[in-house]
Amino acid sequence: MKLKNYIKLVLEAMSDKSALVIIHSDSLDSYGWQFGYDKADSVANSIMAKLGSYDLVILVHQGLETDYTEQIERRLPSNSDVVEFDEDVESWDVFEQELVDILRNDGIGKVWLAGAWYNSQCDSGCVTYTRSFLTKHGFDVEVDPAMVAHE
Repeated sequence: MKLKNYIKLVLEAMSDKSALVIIHSDSLDSYGWQFGYDKADSVANSIMAKLGSYDLVILVHQGLETDYTEQIERRLPSNSDVVEFDEDVESWDVFEQELVDILRNDGIGKVWLAGAWYNSQCDSGCVTYTRSFLTKHGFDVEVDPAMVAHE
């Protein structure tokens, strides 16, 4: 059996556990600046309204102090991890493996993505890239349009 097929079988067995992964919440400030703070507020409010709906919540931020990250962080449930990742300083490969390890160690099969930035038509954006690599690792991944900053 190929390793990829084995991983898929294991993940299917764990698929009843879900996680919300919020990518680069601090970039919601940039989203608000470019497209309007009402849109950024809407994304942040949608994320915060659904924080309690998952078995695990992972907040990924770049280490910037922003109102959006602080608001979300204050409302995180006890089943949460906070990961600092700045792609200008650190490798996506390292972050990718760290995120995959956290999800697998918690027995997560279904991943919902939120945050900034997402573009369903191409490969640009941190949420878009995260969706791609988690799918390649065998996770069932969904993006909630109300919880992402669209490019």
